[in-house]
Amino acid sequence: MYKAIVFDMDGTLADTDLVIVATYIKMFKKFRPDFVPSLKEMVYFSGPPLDLTLKTYFPNYEYDFILKEYKRLSKPNYKKYILPFPNEKEALEKLKSYGYHLVVLTNKVHSATMLSLALMNIPTSLFDMIIGSDDMPFPKPDPSGMRIVMEKLHLQSNEVLYVGDNGVDFQFAENVGIDSMLVTWTLREIPQYAKPKYFVSSFDEIVEVLTNG
Repeated sequence: MYKAIVFDMDGTLADTDLVIVATYIKMFKKFRPDFVPSLKEMVYFSGPPLDLTLKTYFPNYEYDFILKEYKRLSKPNYKKYILPFPNEKEALEKLKSYGYHLVVLTNKVHSATMLSLALMNIPTSLFDMIIGSDDMPFPKPDPSGMRIVMEKLHLQSNEVLYVGDNGVDFQFAENVGIDSMLVTWTLREIPQYAKPKYFVSSFDEIVEVLTNG
């Protein structure tokens, strides 16, 4: 039924919870030492666009400055903490062998997305397109990024499945008018309003659904 499988990045292709939490602990310690967010709050920082989170939590600083500091503090954490999920590379290779177009579409900026894939040893050659937040007019859940993908790959809405891990991803797929699949292996709770076509608990299950369904 589907011709293209489009993946979110953080929490879906990349286990970046430790990266994000470790970075924001440093950010708050340096720039807002009087404010201590909860772990639960910080793990949700991977969903919205980075600029929105930084502007919301560090409003007293110029955005260009605070963005530069975030990038400086996060870079060593990527090298220390980022991980792929179990059997991820093998699953992507299998889906590719079945003829699916594979795409990454994320609210993470393009350069950080490419760095994440490299550190996880996931070949970019597996993907037909890699779309970061700076490659599309508006971030998710706005549908503009997926429209770029669908136009370039000549896809209809019933030929695309979006795979993500949170409510923003579900709403994004709804806004585009495509089916969604939500993974359940992260610390983030999936909101009750999110009713994707599929819930999956592993990359092996993704393969099973898409090759045996």
